[in-house]
Formats: sequence, structure tokens, C-alpha cells
Amino acid sequence: MSKLISQIKKCRNSGVPLIAVETADPAEVAALVKDLVKEDPVLIWDCVRGIRAMNPQAESIEDALNNPPDPDGNPMPKRDPALATANPMEALRALINLTEKATCVMQGAPIFLTDAACRQAVWNLRDTLKVLGACIVMAVPLGYKLTNDIAGDVMLLTQELPTREELQAMISQIMTGAGLPAATGTVMERATDSLSGLAMFPAESAISISLSKSGIDMDGLWERKRRAIEATKGMSVSRSGESFDDIMGYTNVKDFMKKAYRKARAIIFIDEIEKSIDSGQGDLTGINRDFLSVLLREMEDNKYPGSSFVGPPGSGKTVCARAVGNHFGIPTMAFDFGAMKGGIVGDSETNVRSVFQTAKAVSQGQAYVIATCNGMATLPPELKRRFKLGTFFFDLPNDDELEMIGNLWIKKYDLNPKQKRPSFSGWTGAEVRNCCEIAQLMEVPLIEAATFVVPVSQSSPEQIEKLRRESSGKYISASYPGAYQYKVNAPTVRKVSVN
Repeated sequence: MSKLISQIKKCRNSGVPLIAVETADPAEVAALVKDLVKEDPVLIWDCVRGIRAMNPQAESIEDALNNPPDPDGNPMPKRDPALATANPMEALRALINLTEKATCVMQGAPIFLTDAACRQAVWNLRDTLKVLGACIVMAVPLGYKLTNDIAGDVMLLTQELPTREELQAMISQIMTGAGLPAATGTVMERATDSLSGLAMFPAESAISISLSKSGIDMDGLWERKRRAIEATKGMSVSRSGESFDDIMGYTNVKDFMKKAYRKARAIIFIDEIEKSIDSGQGDLTGINRDFLSVLLREMEDNKYPGSSFVGPPGSGKTVCARAVGNHFGIPTMAFDFGAMKGGIVGDSETNVRSVFQTAKAVSQGQAYVIATCNGMATLPPELKRRFKLGTFFFDLPNDDELEMIGNLWIKKYDLNPKQKRPSFSGWTGAEVRNCCEIAQLMEVPLIEAATFVVPVSQSSPEQIEKLRRESSGKYISASYPGAYQYKVNAPTVRKVSVN
């Protein structure tokens, strides 16, 4: 907050007329500007209530902006601001008459910044307001990307989400006000972790609702945080309960994850990343390339380490990625690039930047990236280099692993463990699970349920063979130490330890 105050003050002292502030709470920006510019007129605008005064110095200006004289200079009947300047274009036209040193905070600025005529009206204000030492401050969402026609004339600032210290001070204040002992130690740390990534207002609401005579309801607090995070378009928080104990085999990648990711505060998970990027072919809008550019920059600037998992569909890549967060008790934030795409110009770029800003705040700068893909051939070299913690190849489970996987899912679906089983050789773990689920739903033996499953090794043998050959010697084996080595016609049975 102090950084934003300093930046706005510097902009005003330098005569910057057009300012945009990325924020999760436009009301907080308005209050900040009002407190910062105490001696000068401060007004506020929104598309429902029009231009209104925020302090006594601005009351006469409010009246002048909402009630201009007729063309002959005669006074007009006084109008309510909601009728006079709620329309963005009318408001922008009126603001050309701002007085010296006046400031107008415009909430919900994307409402008019998507319109070319309104952007022209914003640009028209630039020179007039600069001469007057006046300015408009436009509140925009986190990650907002200004269009090229005004980006060079608008100073874009960012209101950072609350720090741990600010959240802890707020938690103590609310608990004291509720007559409860102040949270300390582990309780305070867990509560702060639960609120990191939220703006102050929703954080205050979440902690207030989660209080009881016995203290803080941590489970409820985490669930409210998940819902608040998922308000960011294109981001969800995993609620799956998979643990490493639910994954049979793949001991090498599990052992590595338990050690390499122990300092993480959150996992950024991108499933099937090859579908979220594009080398240029077929991406006429440039949105895919923008996503790739932001991903590369965020991983580099924030020094996010990461691992990539490659292998056939259903081989366990996704479940293993989700298990990492559950193992450490930290959130796994799944990025859905398709959901980030918007129909309005600039929406997609804004959504992409917003999810990364939220991820940074939630992880307090200690995010780890895990991406899965069904093939690495289409990934650009610069992206492959970002996965500094290695690329792991998930081959189809061997027969010993498939037996353990079968035992696991037979138990989970409460099936008869003594019944005759189909040959699962060449199946993926997901296909074994599907077979057990079908057997439970249809109340039929596994042998019959297996007739409704066509394993990927049968439907796409050439694809798997190609992927194995391409990966041999290039990627780390998810199952055993060292590089993955593919041997044609090698036996499928390999003894593995049960952990």
C-alpha cells in the first residue's frame, strides 16, 4: 500500500494527468486518493451514480460538471448526477472542465475503456488536465492490459495485495474486537496462509465469518479462500484428495517431489500445456502466444522452479501433480487457459495476467509450476528450459504396478477382491480405475466390465511407440532413477517396491 501511495503522489507532483490503478478493491483506491489529496478537490465516478464529490472542496465542482450552462451561458435546471453523468461518455466530456489540482477517481473503468470512442475521450483529456495539474485515476482489475492507442499516455500502477504483516495486523484487530484472544504462533501462520492472495475486504469478511468462541475455523477459512480465488477467471483450486499413497509405482518422481517441493507455498498446475500454447500456426489472435510470453516472463522474473510430466494419456501425470500439493498441505492452483479467453478485446490478456498475479500473492512468491503434456515436440525450447527441476517420463505401468493399481481400485470401489480379473497388461492406471467404476455401476464382474474399456495401448499403439522412442534417453524416468530407457520387446514385469 505504501508503495502505491508513493507512486500516486509522485505522479501528481509530476503533473501526470491520466493514471490507471490495477486493483482488487476499487473502493480502497478511492479512499486512498481521498486521504492522499486532502487539500485539493476529489471526485468519484461510477456508471450508476455519476460524478460526485468526495470532499467539501469538490462540491462546487460536482455541481458545475453535472449542470453545465446552455450554449448561451444561461444556467440550466439542476440535475441529479445519476442522470447527468452516469453515462461514461457524458462523464468524460464533463471532466474536460475539471478545475486546477482536482482529481476524479473513476471506478469500473473497463466499462468504457473497451469502447474506442471513450478511449478517444480519455486521450482528449490528457493535455488539458496536464496544464491544470488535474488528473483522473481509473480503477481497473488486476492484470489489466491497456490497449495500444492509450497505453503510452496512461500511467499504469498496481495496488499490491496485502502483505503477511498487514493480514496479521487485521486478524489481530478483528479477534480483539470480537473479544477473543489474539492468534499467535502456528494458528496465526495458518490463518495468514489461508488469507494470502485475497484483497483486504474479502480477507476481513472471511476471517470474520470464520470466528467462533473456540477461535478460527480453519477449514471454513480455506474454503472461503478457494471460492475467492476461483472468482479469478481461468483459475481453480484443486479439491481432490489424492496422496502419494494412492499412486502405485512411479517411485522416482514421488521421491523427488517430496524433497524438491518441500519449500513451496502453492503449486501452479497447467494440465496438457501443449494445448495452451501455440508456436504461431493457427493462432490468428495472438492470444496463445501472449499466454506463453506471460508464462515465460513470470517463471523467469519470480524464479519459479518447475517440473514437466510427459507420457501417454491416463498414465498418472495429473494425479501425481495434484498429490504434490496435498502432500505438503498447500493449495494446487489449476490454470484453465480456455476459461481465460474472453469475448471482449483485451479480456483474455487481462485474465492471463490476473491469474498470475493472484498466484504470486497466494504463494507469497514461492510457487512451483508443474505442467503435464502428452508430447514435448510442440513445446518451444525456451519453455522447456523453464522446467529446471526436470522433465519426467511416465510410461504405461508394468504388470506388477498394474496389479497394485487393481488392488487399490478394487478396494476403493468395494468390489470382490477374489473375483477373476481381466488381463490389465498394457493398460493405464486410469483405465483400470474406469473398469472398476463400470463394474460397480453396472454390478457386473470385472471381466464383463473390461469389455467396455479399450486401452490406449490398443487404440493408439503407434502414438505410444513414437512417444517412447522420442523420450528414451532424453527425460528422467518417473519409475526408476536416471534417464528413461526404452527397450523394444522388453518384458513388462518389473519388480517394484510398495511404499
